[in-house]
Amino acid sequence: MYKVLIADDEPIIRDNICRSICWGQLGLQLAATAGNGREAAEQALLHQPDIILTDIMMPLVNGLELIKQLRQKDCRAVIVIITGYDEFQYTRAALQLGVLDYILKPIQIEQIDQTLHRAIEVLRSRDTASSKLEQMQRRLEEQSAQLLRLDMQQFLQRRMDAPTLLNKLPAHIDANAWYSCALLQIDDFHHLTNALDEERVFSLSMQVESWAFRENGPLSLSTDVDGRYALLFSGADALETESTRDSYLHMLRCLDPPYAYTTACGHAVQGIVQSVQSYEQACDVLLAAFLSSGNADLTPTDFGEISETFIPIEIGGILQAIPTLNKRQIKQELEQFEQSVRNAGHNSYLFTRLAISHVYSEIVHTLVTLHFPIGRIVNDPTRLYQEILRCQTLSDAVASLYEFVSQVCDALSTDITPSNRTTIAAANAYLQANYQNPKLSLEQTAAAVNLSPNYFSSLYKQTTGRSFISSLTQIRIERAKQLLLTGQFRSYEVAYQCGYDNPAYFSTIFKRHTGLSPSDYCGARTGEGGGRL
Repeated sequence: MYKVLIADDEPIIRDNICRSICWGQLGLQLAATAGNGREAAEQALLHQPDIILTDIMMPLVNGLELIKQLRQKDCRAVIVIITGYDEFQYTRAALQLGVLDYILKPIQIEQIDQTLHRAIEVLRSRDTASSKLEQMQRRLEEQSAQLLRLDMQQFLQRRMDAPTLLNKLPAHIDANAWYSCALLQIDDFHHLTNALDEERVFSLSMQVESWAFRENGPLSLSTDVDGRYALLFSGADALETESTRDSYLHMLRCLDPPYAYTTACGHAVQGIVQSVQSYEQACDVLLAAFLSSGNADLTPTDFGEISETFIPIEIGGILQAIPTLNKRQIKQELEQFEQSVRNAGHNSYLFTRLAISHVYSEIVHTLVTLHFPIGRIVNDPTRLYQEILRCQTLSDAVASLYEFVSQVCDALSTDITPSNRTTIAAANAYLQANYQNPKLSLEQTAAAVNLSPNYFSSLYKQTTGRSFISSLTQIRIERAKQLLLTGQFRSYEVAYQCGYDNPAYFSTIFKRHTGLSPSDYCGARTGEGGGRL
């Protein structure tokens, strides 16, 4: 059996991994666990594990230093690091030290299981002498590709200078070849991910990367900003480079993409140092494409000369229509506004964003005039404003603006009547009866009280003074406190009983709301240091 060492300073995570994996069925033996880097180094020397799962941020000795110490002592264990989003800058350093993979928190047991299977495959391959050289070469290529992605992302965003990039380039990269950058933007990305948590957004991004970055494709693919990816193509000359780029983008269109997307390309340039010019040209094309309908492949030649003359756009009709609460009239005025922007012949993203911003601010001003707080309509006005500005097409921006205006109309025409209070009381009763269901959602609760999700969300906030998700979380946390204080349940059991199917995520949420981990909370209340947790 292959031996495994787990090092993490969070007992909940250690215990969750230890209890959730069927070690024997995998042909593995859990040799030891450690709560800090120094203890992990001692256990590794004592047990000589074949696989090590280690956190990066640990007391005494961190994960990176632990790996360095073990490598210096000829430890050949397969190492997997555990990291959080805010620790991602350490990942590159870990890759240089030869780790197999990294796992992001909150941890999914399925991902641990899959990673252990990969580690077992690596060990079995290593045991076969004939595969050692091939295994090493493949791993070096993977690490090189990962490092190139990180370096190119830094360079294209002007966070790394040219000499540093040239010094870090792998030997097989021709710095004097021709290069062209293409940006791939997921259309309406922020609307797609608005209701998703960080883990699901990350999963969506990984799905897009896996689909967009294929063998014999771009030299590099890096995440540029949310929902936007930079692809770098190379060739012997400008014609070959742009032909390779266009052929690959055409191939992607034929592969049943998971989401609608728009691409914007920059002309080919000679020398990888000049690739930043191609990247910035692609950025300009993407901005100029604001008036397009999206889901298109665009090049600089698709746009004529852009006018920089400011042409006033009339928005008085929209402002006059809002107090009438007539959605049809408001929609017509917004459609007229959109057409006016297009007729102005101005192809600037910044210009049209300014016009949208002015409409939004005037709507807010109207609400102030009517003594109606915007907070009674949307939970986070600033976030909504930013989401409207981040829309990648004029049509999407106008649609988002109308959705906001529609909510305004609903709120202005709604009062907190006894009937509404009864509805919200029924909704709260539904939450109390179903909070244990991890799939319980706003949409499900709205359906239970026969309201549309948007209207229910607004009415709930208006009636209770808090958002739906805040109330649901509060119910779950209060119930969790009660269960923890009984001393009859472990932390992960409490998580499952309170509607959380991920114990590590439950622990994070619990600490965010109470200031204490589940075990510390129980210890603080009982004076027994956490009991069974």
